[in-house]
Amino acid sequence: MSKMIGYPMKMSGKADTRVMLKMINNKIDLTWLYKFDKGNGFIVDGDETFMNDLATRVLVAKMHFENMLLNIKSIDYYAEDPDKNHGNKKRIPLVCFSSNIDFSNGKTFVKDFGMNLPKPMPSGFVNMLIKEKLFKGGTFIGHVKLINTGKYPTLQGDMKVSDVRIPSQRLYIKEGEFKTDNDHMHISSNGRYRRSSYHASGVIMNEIKFPIIVKDAELGVDNIDVEKYLQIFNNQTPSDVASDNVQKTVEESIAKNVSDDDDDNSQTFDLANLIIEKCRLKADKGFYKDIKFSNVVANLTLDENSVLKIDSNKFNIADGTSSAKINCDLKKHKYSLWLALVKVDSDIIASSLLNLPKEINGKASGLMELETDDSLKLNGRIQFRVYEGIIPKIGLVEYTMKVAALFRNPLTMVTPSIVSDLVSVPEGKFEQIDGDLRLKDNVIKPMMIKSSSPQLSSFIVGTYDLEAQDAALRIYTKFSNRKKGIYGFLRNLSLNSLANRIPLSSRTDSDYYSAEISQLPKIDAEEKDCQIFLTKVDGDIVQNNFLSSLKKIK
Repeated sequence: MSKMIGYPMKMSGKADTRVMLKMINNKIDLTWLYKFDKGNGFIVDGDETFMNDLATRVLVAKMHFENMLLNIKSIDYYAEDPDKNHGNKKRIPLVCFSSNIDFSNGKTFVKDFGMNLPKPMPSGFVNMLIKEKLFKGGTFIGHVKLINTGKYPTLQGDMKVSDVRIPSQRLYIKEGEFKTDNDHMHISSNGRYRRSSYHASGVIMNEIKFPIIVKDAELGVDNIDVEKYLQIFNNQTPSDVASDNVQKTVEESIAKNVSDDDDDNSQTFDLANLIIEKCRLKADKGFYKDIKFSNVVANLTLDENSVLKIDSNKFNIADGTSSAKINCDLKKHKYSLWLALVKVDSDIIASSLLNLPKEINGKASGLMELETDDSLKLNGRIQFRVYEGIIPKIGLVEYTMKVAALFRNPLTMVTPSIVSDLVSVPEGKFEQIDGDLRLKDNVIKPMMIKSSSPQLSSFIVGTYDLEAQDAALRIYTKFSNRKKGIYGFLRNLSLNSLANRIPLSSRTDSDYYSAEISQLPKIDAEEKDCQIFLTKVDGDIVQNNFLSSLKKIK
């Protein structure tokens, strides 16, 4: 039997045996009976716990052989207490096998193989059916039959599983159900995949071949770590084509993935062997660095070229809302993201994506178009607008004055604490902040940020290296003290008097910077009453480790 099914199966102890053989005209009928006492019986894959803990076990095999075709009508295995009075109640076997095996061409060809588990049985029985140590722990109940007479093998069955692990896939199935019709397999389950809880249901083409074709599915997860899944994708490259040998592929997957660590980033399944035509993805929550998102509902597909696409119309992110389109070429490790943002926390986005913590605050709306690869370096464009926002450092007159004081220029007599009292826009509040950032290999070039309030505006332009935190920025600020409300803007000392301490640059400078000066938003003042300063910043603006210079150019 072990050779017939291709899986390790042994007998332990002694058994009373009876064989009844009937042969007529090369037609053979065989009935084979075993009776085991307590502590003896079959051992499947070295596990003695399958059926040896009951008092009496009986195996009844009925077979017919004709024209080189072996018809295993049934192999029924019973286990029960012989001292118990069963009366006329029909005995139910623990497991039933059936099969048809063709020997006509000199080879062993299994035309079909069926297994029925009327009662919950250890997962080793299913391992025996598929001839692989795929499952671990838990139980199966129901029936399944492999039919191998068409172009591809198919399944017939109705089976449920409980508390089963698939270590090679980092998958734990708490509850699962499998049913078939003529063309499809219907599957539902819940449990854990790696460190995420999941629930799933789907319809799969009823063909035992690669690629597996998922016609329709629903997948829900409680938590998604985006960085973790990017690492997993980068650690594996799908094959150019789907495998043409299911058995060999499963064997290799099991052999490569012996770890039981749910947090392992190693490859578990060649995604070239999977096509998802339609899937509705629901994620309760997730995160990428410090960016948290929740209530995601998305459409997901995975095509024959291993291109994963995810589209979502609306979900919560960074204290705002968003819609997204994600493309992942899993073979080439090319990833692209289109993200529309509405009233998100700009500091969370800037900190996580641009490595610029506490450089801009407020609710931002905008558009992100980003690309990356296995280096995870960002390329693309970010455009945003913040209403009633704050730039705590960059572009503020207050910040300009602090820098000036630090580097002993003509404003050294003004301390940062005095300057903080001078500015009527507390901590750099602006009515509107507009940004346009273009990224190439984690370098923003150019960075352009405009901000405006009635009496103060700024324009920031330059480059910023996200990894080195190295900036080369030009910060223009425009203000006037000729409008109503001047005393709300200036207290003990006016900005005008401060400005007068700095000599005006040459007309050449003004002409040289005219294109960038023209980008400064207008304020509530005539241009003739406005003064413009240019601050140049080179170095680490996050850790305040930079060089700076200040010019008055108008």
